[in-house]
Amino acid sequence: MKRQLTAEQEAARKARKEKFGALWKQVAAMPELERVQLAMRLGIVTCEGHELSLCNTMLIALQNPTASIVGGFRQWLKHGRHALNFVKDGGILVSIVGAGPKQRAAFQGKWFNIPVGAFSEEGTEVATQIVIIDC
Repeated sequence: MKRQLTAEQEAARKARKEKFGALWKQVAAMPELERVQLAMRLGIVTCEGHELSLCNTMLIALQNPTASIVGGFRQWLKHGRHALNFVKDGGILVSIVGAGPKQRAAFQGKWFNIPVGAFSEEGTEVATQIVIIDC
């Protein structure tokens, strides 16, 4: 059974969709050559080292121009240490991970608890934390 969202959660969901729609329109308005050149210059890859699609590269670049490596929750857990090899000296790796002793043992960094219910809008109450690793 899917949870009912509150009015505040519905408004936040709508705002995210509108923001994403605006980003998508911005990408679509770029000339193809400009998109390809920008994607090649940015070189954003996944934790596994795979290149992203042109559109995904553009969407990430518009949201965070300094991004270099992206991945989902499980990818960072699996490849967190490997990802550190790609972070330049003086850079940081920020990840949201499950709240547990195994994660804290695996990563040495600054830990911050994410409030319970932070992801309830997405249908999960999983306990999570943010880890910030200075390189």
